[in-house]
Amino acid sequence: MKKIFTAAAFLMFLISLSVNNAQSENQGLVTDRPDQTESPLVVPLDAVQIELGFVYQKQKYSQGMNSLENDNLSLGSTLIRYGVSPNFELRFGGEYFTGQTLTNGLKTNIQGMQNLLFGGKLNLRKGEKIFSDIGIILQTILPFGSEKLRTNNFVPKLLLSANQNISESTSFGFNLGIEKDLDSGINSYIYSGTLAYSISESLGTFFEFYGSALNESIPSNNFDLGITYLFKQNIQVDFSLGTSIITGDTDYFGGFGISIRLPK
Repeated sequence: MKKIFTAAAFLMFLISLSVNNAQSENQGLVTDRPDQTESPLVVPLDAVQIELGFVYQKQKYSQGMNSLENDNLSLGSTLIRYGVSPNFELRFGGEYFTGQTLTNGLKTNIQGMQNLLFGGKLNLRKGEKIFSDIGIILQTILPFGSEKLRTNNFVPKLLLSANQNISESTSFGFNLGIEKDLDSGINSYIYSGTLAYSISESLGTFFEFYGSALNESIPSNNFDLGITYLFKQNIQVDFSLGTSIITGDTDYFGGFGISIRLPK
């Protein structure tokens, strides 16, 4: 995985220098939230975009005589995007996590900073008829944050992002990628697909399926949906709900957020 990560980073750097993909500073606000499917598009040159969210998750599992309940809250899940060139952006992020776990009646609490990340996104194709938009995202979770929540090593992720415009109001986007699994230490394959529909110039909806899988294991699949509302050209709010597709278990989440592109 380290060799793949290094090679992809070098390739993204070379392409970002050679591709002249002009963008308008007045391009519409495109965010990487609230769905899990990342957009292939980058923020305009020298623009700073902040995407902030809050998520509550409830989980309840049982196996034999054992039971497990989780109440998790992610506060201020933040992604900061900066346009380095017309086709490349830098990405910084992290979140404050607070969770309560009840295992066979025994309660434990944990809280602190987690999922601190750094990376970049390269836009390779924009506004075409077939495979309308294509991009590559390369980022890693950093081994920093609260002691009980941080990783011991860098956790790299390589993601292909694509979008197909079906009509003026409908589009389909998908992600395919690979990342290092935190628990097993082996690579995990990640995937997602989202169908987006614009009700008006300001109001949009999406329906999404996403998941991850290890070799020779049962995939972990999820479904979510939500709405976005564009208050101004540079401010968007969103609401979303989702659940894990696991029969017999409780696993659902809900969240809201706001995205702002700072004026120059």
